[in-house]
Amino acid sequence: MIIVNLQKFFLISLDIKRIIMYNYSMKNDQTAIYPQTQKAKDRLIKDSLTLAVTDGETTHTSTARGVRPLLDLYENHVNVSGFCACDKVVGKGASVLYVLLKVKQVYALTASTIAIRMLRENGISVICENEVDRILNRDKSGFCPIESAVKDESSPLVALEKIKTALNTLQNKENIK
Repeated sequence: MIIVNLQKFFLISLDIKRIIMYNYSMKNDQTAIYPQTQKAKDRLIKDSLTLAVTDGETTHTSTARGVRPLLDLYENHVNVSGFCACDKVVGKGASVLYVLLKVKQVYALTASTIAIRMLRENGISVICENEVDRILNRDKSGFCPIESAVKDESSPLVALEKIKTALNTLQNKENIK
């Protein structure tokens, strides 16, 4: 009985240590910016873009808002694995797509806490200028519907389907107006 209780104690202690170390590393991430990420950031600012993804030679850019540019890269099977990205706003929906696209580093001007967590948990280096609790919708009257659709989802493939459903719902609302 005592041995079992000691084993449980040590397992709980290890779990607590992992959580503390994870939270410490999230708050004290000293990630260096890759040259490709700096190139993407420079391009984003210089050309007033919303997204720039590059490997240093090939660059994909967009001025469109939301997750659509990332979803287009994914659905068109554009290989950006190992690329670095700079994005104006990264919510959890965008972070899911970055995971599926297998980028190496994301530089976000603004990102939500759950987006940053998703990227880091999937081995993607992330640098964020402005971390926020949640991403707001475009008219700032509530939360981003894409982030809301995937906020509790840990599987990128399941989250992808939720993103597509949310985009279709938004598109249908726009068509009704």
